Parts: sequence; structure tokens; C-alpha cells
Amino acid sequence: MVAKELKLGSFDDERFAKLLSPSLTTIHQPCIQIGKVAVQTMLQRTREPQTPPREILLDAPLIVRESS
Repeated sequence: MVAKELKLGSFDDERFAKLLSPSLTTIHQPCIQIGKVAVQTMLQRTREPQTPPREILLDAPLIVRESS
């Protein structure tokens, strides 16, 4: 059986994603915000080493384009 339709998605929302044909659906990763939160978390853990591990969730919107 041959697939007649393929849907494709990716991560990072690179600039070239919208330039492809068809344009690529992606998850936009907030890289600057990820870096800021990582540094803040590291500094907090340095000041307070007993801080328990935690999960930090950031918004990563789906950018729907032609590939899906």
C-alpha cells in the first residue's frame, strides 16, 4: 500500500521552515526564554542547594503550516 498523503511536523520553528514548499509545521521553542529560566534555576540552586527538583513548563506554540 502506497501512502498518498504525508503530514510532517518539526521542532524549533527555524526560519527556513516557512520557506520550504510546502511550508513546514513546527513547534516554536522559546530558546531565549529557555536559556533565561535555566540560568535563573541554576543560580537559585547554587544559593539554595536543598531546593527539590521541579518541572518547569514554558509555552511552545504549534505553528501550523502547509505540511500538516
